[in-house]
Amino acid sequence: MSHRTVLASALFVGMLGSVCAAQDMVPQMLKYFPGKWEITSGDGQPAGQADWSLAAGGKIIAGPGVSQSGAESFAVAGWDANKKEWVHTWYESDGTHGRISVTQFKDNTYEGSLYYVDKTGAGRTSKWQNKIIDKNNFEVTEFLKDQQIVLRFHRK
Repeated sequence: MSHRTVLASALFVGMLGSVCAAQDMVPQMLKYFPGKWEITSGDGQPAGQADWSLAAGGKIIAGPGVSQSGAESFAVAGWDANKKEWVHTWYESDGTHGRISVTQFKDNTYEGSLYYVDKTGAGRTSKWQNKIIDKNNFEVTEFLKDQQIVLRFHRK
């Protein structure tokens, strides 16, 4: 799965209207993200799909993803009570994997850190931001030193 699709399937953030305590975000995460999502790149090209469902008694979100080229992935996201953050971990069929944490939430914009390892084993960390547009659309931006990677999600 491409980096863009991986990042897309990894980002599970909730829909809130104002600043809140971290644990108060969890019900919004669990309500907003389950479902089927189409993913496009920043330039509008198809990037893949994700199908997220509630699991573990409704306490986490998990599900498969597939890139436009057919590469498969699987993601699990939930609340880390020790670190007080929403955490998402994913693995891809080519060995790529990563971890995203949501550490700030305000006015439908969520931010955090990303740890990403590509299929060659090369790793990196970066910052990312998710902007909830409405109940059926959100946009994710990863901030790298020399570029920004944008993904758009639309509920099917």
